[in-house]
Parts: sequence; C-alpha cells; structure tokens
Amino acid sequence: MVGERLRQLRERLGIGREELARLAGVSGPTVWRLEKGERGGSVEVVARLAKALAQVGNLELREVLAFLLTSSSVPSLDPIPTRSLPVRYLTVREAAKVLGVPIWEIREAVRKGVIRPRPRPGPRGATVISLEELERYAREHLEAPAGR
Repeated sequence: MVGERLRQLRERLGIGREELARLAGVSGPTVWRLEKGERGGSVEVVARLAKALAQVGNLELREVLAFLLTSSSVPSLDPIPTRSLPVRYLTVREAAKVLGVPIWEIREAVRKGVIRPRPRPGPRGATVISLEELERYAREHLEAPAGR
C-alpha cells in the first residue's frame, strides 16, 4: 500500500526513482522494491522518502506522511501545479514535440552525436535530453540560415 502511494506521488511530482533515492539517501533498488511491494519499508526509510518528496513538491511533511501511511489525500496536490515544477529532462518523443520536428530527426541527431543525451534520470532504457542541450541544438541546427 505504501509503495503504490509512493509511486503515485513520485510520478505526480515528476521525479525519477533514482533521483528520489539520491535525495533521500537510500539506494535505487530500495525505492523500486518498495514501490513494487517486494519489500516493506522501515519507518526510517519511509520518513526519508517522505522528506525528499515534501522538499521536491514544496509540500508539508506531515501531509506527505499522511498520504503515504494512510488513505488520506494530499490537499496541496489536487490539482498539482505541474508547470511550477522544474522540468530538466525530456524524452526523445517530448523533445521532438517541443521542437516541432519528427522523432526520427531527434534520434538521428543523438545517433550522430549532435545531441548529447543523458543516461538518467529518465525511465530505464529511455534516452533523456537536458533542456540546455535541446536549446543548444535548436539554436545551432534549427535556426540556421536557409543558405546553409
């Protein structure tokens, strides 16, 4: 039960498992096992995760703990202000949508090394691109003069 709520809150806040684990000072597999219900979290681990989530979402710690440990809702998350949260990485699909180009063009730029992707904090196996890298690519390759 705690794991499912932890996953829901983490996803609604837009934070990856590894990043949450790093902020809470626990291992990534610990967060994964807790979310999957393969492991029950100790009070200390749940408290650390709750504190990290509260900081990321700018929420009250007691509200986050109440949400994780009981069936109460977190009032400050309804609706969650997703645009106020800093988005630092985009998937290839999201990057293509933001730039208004086909997905294959972004994939090709990554393959050729024109765009330098990051191995994390995206989902396992996903290529993620930092916003700074995407802006650099757009300036250098998409806003080039037509004679180029």
